[in-house]
Amino acid sequence: MDDSFWGVDRRKSERALLKTDLFYSVEHPPEVKMKLGGSSETVCLVDLGEGGIGFISEVMLPRNTELDIAFDLPTKEEGDVKIHAKGIVRYCSSQGDSATYRVGLEFTEIDQSTKQFLAEYVKNFRSF
Repeated sequence: MDDSFWGVDRRKSERALLKTDLFYSVEHPPEVKMKLGGSSETVCLVDLGEGGIGFISEVMLPRNTELDIAFDLPTKEEGDVKIHAKGIVRYCSSQGDSATYRVGLEFTEIDQSTKQFLAEYVKNFRSF
């Protein structure tokens, strides 16, 4: 990857670039002075892998914020596959002059079959 735009890649698993809607809600409010509990936002999913996802948010999410996420992953064979997982924000960095943030989320709770599906999805995606 181009380190000048995306930064140093520290992921534990490969990712496929993808743009789709992602829905998330904050499961537990982080210990900061902002109300996040019960709020939700629709964001743009940028990439995904079996270990986590990257997305663009209009909200600054503090490191270690726990999120409950859901999104539909388009496939040729099965149509849209619903993905549900829980994760923790590993980084959230400003996107320059815009009011958006690039967020890296590591999965903390995801069932094994979904994790395997994502690994296969990324593997097949990268073969094109």
